[in-house]
Amino acid sequence: MPELYTRWLLGHNIDKTVDAYFKPNIKAIKNDYTQIISQLSIEKVEAKTVTTKEYDNLLKDLQNEKQKRKEQEQEQEELKHRIDIMEKLQTNQEFQNDMSKD
Repeated sequence: MPELYTRWLLGHNIDKTVDAYFKPNIKAIKNDYTQIISQLSIEKVEAKTVTTKEYDNLLKDLQNEKQKRKEQEQEQEELKHRIDIMEKLQTNQEFQNDMSKD
């Protein structure tokens, strides 16, 4: 485990310059810690993930919201594309002539 992770886990103050350039990756720190936890104890230790129904529901809601946002962003991009096409058609003289014939 990198020394910087160890300092963060111990709650030590991190140099302001280092802190400005390196933000902790919580998942990476947790992964590293769970891999070495057995080496940190004199007793047999097993890492377990503990969750609650409420926490699981929050995670599910978060995933749903992310999916909705992604879909909305895709829809927004499609609408922007359509607007661009409509603007190009509006300035296209040949298209304007064809439309005025009807």
